[in-house]
Amino acid sequence: MSSWQDLLQDSPIAWLLEKENPSVRYFTLRDLLDLSIGDSQVKVAKEAIPASNIVAKILSKQKTEGYWEDPNSPYLPKYKSTYWQVMILAQLGMDKSDKRVQKACEFILNLQLDEDGFSMYTREKALEKYEWMRSRTALKEELQPEPETWVQSLVTEHQYSCLTGNICAAMLRMGYGRDPRVMKALKWLVKIQNRDGGWLCPYWKAHIKDTHGCFYGTICPLEAFSERFPKPIAHQK
Repeated sequence: MSSWQDLLQDSPIAWLLEKENPSVRYFTLRDLLDLSIGDSQVKVAKEAIPASNIVAKILSKQKTEGYWEDPNSPYLPKYKSTYWQVMILAQLGMDKSDKRVQKACEFILNLQLDEDGFSMYTREKALEKYEWMRSRTALKEELQPEPETWVQSLVTEHQYSCLTGNICAAMLRMGYGRDPRVMKALKWLVKIQNRDGGWLCPYWKAHIKDTHGCFYGTICPLEAFSERFPKPIAHQK
């Protein structure tokens, strides 16, 4: 049976191994050339990732407390705030051995809800939205019941399967496979899976009448479940 390289007119391996992009080089060595993580080439590529241009630029914008942009808005603005930066860093090969990454991951894990998923909104951001709506006469009718209940409802409603799946995938890549908080989030995803096999934001009112899975909401949990889990520690006799 032909390999994927045999099917191409020219192999891209030399290009993928260019040292200018240590993240791509690292994953090429590990996943395409099947070298072990203990191989000297893999180690050198991995060690070069934090100093690469894109990773260094992302980390230069991180706040001391571990977040990006607004600490009360980890989801918005999209692709610039905390959730997204951690997802990107994980895809670039960073992990919790870097203290800056560890601080960012802990910041996110502290946002986990009681149901075990992750929400677009924090309580502070939801309260900010409540106050904004209260200042607009046309929107006041939507502010029932009292503030705290409304705020909690908004936070719970925007607990997404796609977001939680993305965070779980990032945490697994970052080395949090044994963390009980990540395991709880994965179990939450299993719990809310649709009968059709897909996933849908379970509490979002926009989907209240929907019975089918969401395409993106399904891809993200599947991506998390496809990640490599660490081998269990053998029980001592």
